[in-house]
Amino acid sequence: LKSSNETAKELLVEVKRRHAVNLASRSHGAFVVSKLTSKATTSNSLLLNLVDSVFPLETYNFAITERTHITPSEAFCFDGSEGRLTVRLWANATIEAIEYEHDYWRDVVPISAPERYDVMACMDHDCQQKVLLGECSYPSDEKAGPAQICEMENRSLTTDQVQIVFRTNHGQQYTCVYLLRVLSWR
Repeated sequence: LKSSNETAKELLVEVKRRHAVNLASRSHGAFVVSKLTSKATTSNSLLLNLVDSVFPLETYNFAITERTHITPSEAFCFDGSEGRLTVRLWANATIEAIEYEHDYWRDVVPISAPERYDVMACMDHDCQQKVLLGECSYPSDEKAGPAQICEMENRSLTTDQVQIVFRTNHGQQYTCVYLLRVLSWR
């Protein structure tokens, strides 16, 4: 049984989510800055690696491509548990929250999911100067399901570029990022 305070908090998050603008939406012009993003993990398939060397698969774009259904093959995966994803936003704005959605799971978090990540505002386009906006963990609530919101602690500045610095995952040799939304309550 939930307390009235917990119910009120959940309602507030839902109201904010409905009025949120996704600043990292590819359909609005946001894009991944590939030179500031971790290299995608390579396949064990010789054929896929050959095709990728001629026609590079920009799998990092999956991380910011809006879609109604997430499938296991549509993710940006990198080796290890530490990596970066840098996104040029379609507007200069205050970042209120990050919503991360992983492939569907129930009760057990996939071991390839990010566990801890930091959200940095890039103060220049090479991301040499960064300001920490928030520290996030996924999932923050195992009962909440695959889509969860992490509200930023630092909302004192505006930026048009963010870098997500992944610190740990849930135990896999690689980390997969399915869908990341950078939210502003406009």
